[in-house]
Amino acid sequence: MNNQKLKNLIKKPISLFAFSAIVSVATMLLYNIPFFNYVVEHTNQSTPIRVFLIASLVVVMLLVNFLMTYLIVYLMRIVGRILLAIMAIINATSLYFILTYNIIIDEVTIGNVFNTRYSEASGFFSWSLWAFIIAFGVLPALFCLAYAHTISLDHLWQEGMFQTLRPVIGRMVLLGTFVNMAATFVLYEFNL
Repeated sequence: MNNQKLKNLIKKPISLFAFSAIVSVATMLLYNIPFFNYVVEHTNQSTPIRVFLIASLVVVMLLVNFLMTYLIVYLMRIVGRILLAIMAIINATSLYFILTYNIIIDEVTIGNVFNTRYSEASGFFSWSLWAFIIAFGVLPALFCLAYAHTISLDHLWQEGMFQTLRPVIGRMVLLGTFVNMAATFVLYEFNL
């Protein structure tokens, strides 16, 4: 009985807006905790300013993730979903090394990865790495791929791209303007 409910839930169509929102929130919660820890540790402001800074970063990150997910899935359809799945696995791998070895991944780190022999790198492979990749990479990737045939995009073909994206972009601009106005108010109020 529960197996049938799960199948019905997966087959139930969700809108592109809802799919993008879910992926955006999941991306922020799963892969960006070290970023927020870094910001909190390296901010010299008082607590209200620090809270406002974190809240602003959360809003901006959600908006950018949402917009990129929406555009990728809208413009590239199944290729976009495959790209999101690959990025989930790459993000999970990167997050494992950031949390385990306290490193910052940049172009030098990526260059070192490509210039490393298998015999040298095999010491870093462990069961915890594979468990981390499965939990934080493969499962979100399966979510992106499981809804590949159920995301209802039919109305997008009828309305056209500009008509479809106009409300989404309008809401994002409105929210961005609100965040900017709030930031200006806080900076003026606290004389920063």
